[in-house]
Amino acid sequence: MLKRRFYALSITVLLLALSMNTFSVYGAVKQSPQVNCDTQAQIPPVECNALVALYNSTGGAYWTNRTNWLNDTPCTWYGVTCAEGRVISLVLSSNNLSGGLPLQLQFLSALQTLNLRTNLISGGLQVWIGDLVNLQTLDLGDNLLSGGLPSNLGNLAKLTSLYLDDNQFEGGIPGTLANLVDLTILHLSRNRLAGPIPTLLGSLTNLVELGLDANQFTGAPSSALGNLSNLLILRLQNNALVGEIPTQLANLTALTELDLGYNMLTASDPDLLAYLSTKDPEWNQTQTIPPGNLNVVPYERYLLLVWQPINYTEHGGFYQICYSITPGGTCRIMGSTASKYTNNYPAMGLPPSTLVYLRVRTYTPAHGFQQNNLWSVWSGSVTGEVNKFYMYSLRILK
Repeated sequence: MLKRRFYALSITVLLLALSMNTFSVYGAVKQSPQVNCDTQAQIPPVECNALVALYNSTGGAYWTNRTNWLNDTPCTWYGVTCAEGRVISLVLSSNNLSGGLPLQLQFLSALQTLNLRTNLISGGLQVWIGDLVNLQTLDLGDNLLSGGLPSNLGNLAKLTSLYLDDNQFEGGIPGTLANLVDLTILHLSRNRLAGPIPTLLGSLTNLVELGLDANQFTGAPSSALGNLSNLLILRLQNNALVGEIPTQLANLTALTELDLGYNMLTASDPDLLAYLSTKDPEWNQTQTIPPGNLNVVPYERYLLLVWQPINYTEHGGFYQICYSITPGGTCRIMGSTASKYTNNYPAMGLPPSTLVYLRVRTYTPAHGFQQNNLWSVWSGSVTGEVNKFYMYSLRILK
């Protein structure tokens, strides 16, 4: 009898729960919309439905703040701002949103500000984002978004601020971003973006802040960056940039913050060096470059290769040594040092009576915000010869 009563009570509770739609199939609490988007009178039904879709797809029942959400006055919902019967601003930053963004957001076509920063939003940034042509500020930074940047971001011609930093975006920067001529702030830091820094960025002459740090960008910084005369902040640190810093960078006289650290960059132009010493005085202390002052000291049966260690000896890494038997020929790896503090390597087992060309490069492993394993270019060659009588000759190739 007690068992039958328990089952009857359980069925009653289950039916009540289902009728109230308070449980999802996964057991999580789900609050049904109380608003009838077709009868509320504040905004177009399609915009109301878009907001409800956002609530449902990002776990609205668990948001940190959901004041007034799903009542019949959507313009009073937390984070929603309306003007002239349209939603013009949606700000739900740091509000515990999780899950993907719904397709219905494309119908918020009057939006000027979309700020969903510092949440747990995942999935890709879909092509519908290009339909929000009135956006002036788009901030989706500090989430879990992934995939490539859609090319139709270039449709957002009114955009002045674009924050996509601290996500997991990958691939290159789409060329269509050159359309965003009113852009003043572009933050793409701490993603997985790769490839060369595109010259198209040089056309965004209204930029005041440009953050590209902690990505996987390669090649030398584009000389087109020197066109950004209004730039105050330029962050390029923690990439895999390599080669000479373009002298055009010295055109950025308005810069108040410049960071080129933790790359593989060099500079030799006197005017550029003077500029860098003012704008980023320690830029050359954290570059993974080949060691300098290579020389060979002859010993019986081997050649001792010596060099000046690079400035950047922290965060692990080592020097790798190779040799070839022809100028510019295939360089055969001989071995590596224990650390970047080491200043020599005994080159043993070289072919006797043969002039060999010795070279060195530097390795720094990924660490912290530096997600790239950095291998510097090879140094220039020094030559030495071991003959069968253990007599040595030395020539240094310039």
